[in-house]
Amino acid sequence: MSATEADATAIAALANRYAEVALRRDFGAWAACFTAGGVFITDGISAGRVDRFVPHEDVDRFAAIAGQYLDDAAEPVPMHITTMDVDVQGDEATARCEIEGSGHYEDRLVRTGDGWRFTERRWFEGPKRPA
Repeated sequence: MSATEADATAIAALANRYAEVALRRDFGAWAACFTAGGVFITDGISAGRVDRFVPHEDVDRFAAIAGQYLDDAAEPVPMHITTMDVDVQGDEATARCEIEGSGHYEDRLVRTGDGWRFTERRWFEGPKRPA
C-alpha cells in the first residue's frame, strides 16, 4: 500500500470512528477526532441554522444539541458512508464523504503525532453539492 493509500485508509477510519462515537454519544471521543483548534460547522442539526463548534471547547454544547437531535429522530440515525474522496498533499488533506440519504461532509485534515485529525469538518444536510 502506498503512503497515499495508507493515508486515505487512515482518513476513512477517522470518519468511521467519528460516526461511531457520535452515535454512541461519546462526545469526548468525538472531540478527539479534531485538532485542538479544529472546528465543526453544521447546517442541519440545530433547527436548520448554521452552528459552529470548537470541539475541544464546545463539547458540552454540542452534546446537548446533538443529543436532542438524536432523541427527536423519528427513526435511528444511521451514518452509512457511501462514498469518500480523499486528496492528500503531504501532511494535509481534504476529504468529502456522502452519508446515505442524509447529506455530506467536507473535511480539512492534518497529520498529527496521533494520526489524522480534522481541522475543519462541515456538515451539509441534503444532497451532495458540486465542488
